[in-house]
Amino acid sequence: MPIDETQQEQLFEWLRSKGVRPDCPACGREKWKVGDIIAPPSAPGGGGTKLGGPPSRLSKLCVRTAAT
Repeated sequence: MPIDETQQEQLFEWLRSKGVRPDCPACGREKWKVGDIIAPPSAPGGGGTKLGGPPSRLSKLCVRTAAT
């Protein structure tokens, strides 16, 4: 499922709130590209990635220059 600009900004805000450094550890750049939302595998009971909890959304996050 494609990610829109609002969701992308929410992701970056969440990363900032967790103290994640904005620079790439490999190249030092801060130009990130967010991939589509990936549905996590779910357990037969609907537990998702957390045992007994709701499923979480996943997305690929790459530095633009490293991703190309």
